[in-house]
Amino acid sequence: VPWRQVHVFFGDERCVPPDHADSNYRMACEALFDHVLPASIHRMVGEADPDRAAADYEALLRTHFGVAPGDIPVFDVVLLGMGDDGHIASLFPGNEALDERARLVVAPYVDKFGAHRISLTYPVLEAARERLVLVSGAGKHPAVTRVLGDHAAPAGDPLPAERLRPTRGRTRWFLDRVAAEGS
Repeated sequence: VPWRQVHVFFGDERCVPPDHADSNYRMACEALFDHVLPASIHRMVGEADPDRAAADYEALLRTHFGVAPGDIPVFDVVLLGMGDDGHIASLFPGNEALDERARLVVAPYVDKFGAHRISLTYPVLEAARERLVLVSGAGKHPAVTRVLGDHAAPAGDPLPAERLRPTRGRTRWFLDRVAAEGS
């Protein structure tokens, strides 16, 4: 990997300071960032006002990628996880952020957690050259089966991961055994 050329952006973040135990930034620093130049890590500012943080991150994306309003930045790779409720990034079932197609970054209130999150929107996730979705844990097996199964979707709203409609590239799923097979 040409680490000196790598830039890291975040798909979502909890609205907490960067050193908080729940911070995605903190977790990524501990697990991944030994090789990436600090100036190339572009974190979402979770401790700021959520709407302001979302607007600022969208402005950062537009500036870094040189995209005008109405255009979508194209990431080489987007790394996603999927929750047991089928959420990806911070796009949760039943949330108004699922229908956002104009903005690049939103700050939805997530009832499940009683808190705001900051998240990239579908247009950004869908425009990437490649999406990698990592899923682990038996609790996610029902959502995996629903999203990747070759059966008719049940009645009702599709899970957020089912709503992902890439406009380019491919999506590859990486599952541990229990996510793929259950128990």
